Amino acid sequence: MSRIAEKFGFSNITYFFVSGRAVPDSDGTLMTTYAKEWQHHYFSRNYEEIDPIVLTGMNKFLPIDWSKIPKVKKNTRRFFGEAKEFGISDQGVTIPVRGASGETALVSLNADLAPMDWSRYLRHSVSDFTYFAYLLHREALRKMAQPGRRTRTHLTRREKEVLQWAALGKTSWETSRILSLSERTVEFYLSNALAKLGAATKAQAVSKAIHQGHIIADAFVQSAIIPPASPR
Repeated sequence: MSRIAEKFGFSNITYFFVSGRAVPDSDGTLMTTYAKEWQHHYFSRNYEEIDPIVLTGMNKFLPIDWSKIPKVKKNTRRFFGEAKEFGISDQGVTIPVRGASGETALVSLNADLAPMDWSRYLRHSVSDFTYFAYLLHREALRKMAQPGRRTRTHLTRREKEVLQWAALGKTSWETSRILSLSERTVEFYLSNALAKLGAATKAQAVSKAIHQGHIIADAFVQSAIIPPASPR
């Protein structure tokens, strides 16, 4: 994806597999060329819940020009403003992909161009972008759906610990108190785990970590790591 972005003048390319019956264990799979710093900032602030690009893409069928997204809401202005602080231009397009098996994916392309240059580029190339989105989705789906292709992501001890406490419903602050770490450090480990597991939310990361055997479900972890109360 990085090589394709460089060749065609994009700053970043993102592929987000949202859901689908064809690959039931791959909900929330994310592949992106965005810098780790932006990914950490994005997920530590739960921006996946307010991201206007994702929210718009989930309800549309045609390509979405980011520059045309209304910026009336405060959350939307803050989102795009903070993205610019990380060097991310709002000149981009998201192509919603609806597959034959009912799956949904979003492919986003973004370029560091002047508004007029981007508008011209998009107008002349949107059909090519859409074709590319479907090719990328087809290849990603083929790899995710390969029989027996369940790889186990490597997580560090700390990444497993913060996910385990997240499985118990602990916030980043509560986990930081338990593990004697700063809240920022806990969020750093969480964002790393999300990226490694290809998860869009903390809940999805916990689900995938349980599925891959990194942590155990909260129904069992209570007795495993929390001592019972002393009898009165």
